[in-house]
Amino acid sequence: PTYLADARAIQKYSPNTPDGALQLGVAENQMLEDLLVPAMNKFGADSFTADCIYYQPTQGRPSVRKAFCDYLKRTLALSKDLDPDGIVLGAGCNAVLENLCITLAEPGEAVLIPTPYYAAFEFDLVARAGLHV
Repeated sequence: PTYLADARAIQKYSPNTPDGALQLGVAENQMLEDLLVPAMNKFGADSFTADCIYYQPTQGRPSVRKAFCDYLKRTLALSKDLDPDGIVLGAGCNAVLENLCITLAEPGEAVLIPTPYYAAFEFDLVARAGLHV
């Protein structure tokens, strides 16, 4: 989304750039990138890059979707490869549920959620997807 590119383009605050801003418009902590990425790689995740700690494509990172397809093929002993474009992965139940509801339902329709449930489900499905809970 363009708002992420806009948010990331803002000059960040540091002792060297005191006129910079602390970005509060998105839930990304860019101030720890220089510490977090090397720390993750120290634990054997050599392919862990800075873009792994920020928002991902809605359908999931292509490399992770491919790895998941390979995992399913091995685990389920499938004879054919799965198409990564047919796999959607999310970074949490809330994101997956919201995307599923937006895909399958029209604004104004209703969705049932068994209780107890995470309070943000109702907000996201009502305010963002336009559904009734």
